[in-house]
Amino acid sequence: MPGLLDAADIFVNSSVVDNQPVSILESFASGLPVVSTGTGDIAALVRDGETGLIVPPDDPAAIVKAVTSLLDDPERAARIARQARAEVEKYTWARARELWVSVYSGRAA
Repeated sequence: MPGLLDAADIFVNSSVVDNQPVSILESFASGLPVVSTGTGDIAALVRDGETGLIVPPDDPAAIVKAVTSLLDDPERAARIARQARAEVEKYTWARARELWVSVYSGRAA
């Protein structure tokens, strides 16, 4: 997977049913801008214009438009990728461990 992600410029997720795909988190960690549908809880992970671009499901034209917008504006694509890379830190084992310790010790997370 790392080689494939490294060879890519943009990650596209066109799921019609999903919740929190690990592939999006991997793309965030790899520094790729993400274009995704907002199905399930994906819209909480991929915040439109911040950590990626959200498109409607079953709308290939919207996917093309979003991808093209990132290719036409590399600075915006890089900014979104940086914000997504920071976002993925919430999903690291170190952060998850910290939250579980808070839960089991009775402290607010």
